[in-house]
Amino acid sequence: TVFNQDMNPGGLVTSFIREMNLGKDAKAPSYLTGTYSAELLKSGFVSVLSTYAYYRPGKEPEYHWSTVNYCHRQQKIYHIFELFRPKIRDPQSRLSALAVSSLKQQGYADPLAIWRESHRPSILDLRYYTLTDTDLVLLFPAKGTPAQVLIPLDTLKPLLRSPLCQP
Repeated sequence: TVFNQDMNPGGLVTSFIREMNLGKDAKAPSYLTGTYSAELLKSGFVSVLSTYAYYRPGKEPEYHWSTVNYCHRQQKIYHIFELFRPKIRDPQSRLSALAVSSLKQQGYADPLAIWRESHRPSILDLRYYTLTDTDLVLLFPAKGTPAQVLIPLDTLKPLLRSPLCQP
């Protein structure tokens, strides 16, 4: 199902099991740990963030995450661009500009470098997001661990479908 695909980023769990199948006698200090948070929002969304730490001997730990934003009223998973009004032109550029502005406000010395390093010009770059009652939270890699960019929903209001997540 789509939910299972979204919650297993890149086959991470399957890949880990396959790579760690070293035999009965192998003693490798490897691990795969994970946490998740889920929040039911006033809008009707259930926003889920899963984070995974993945370590193999002799390599740096890898951090992965997956997100699912599910409208329980419509029984539908929303990908980020489905949040926007259909006639909004180039929402990716608008989100990128807002994200860089947010990074500056968070005190990053060179937010453009961070944004360029983590984002290739593809719609898939913005696939990891969560929602709160007040913010759109974009997730991206920064030195191996997920970093967050908060964009207030009030700022996005002219761009978003209205109402979100209604039957």
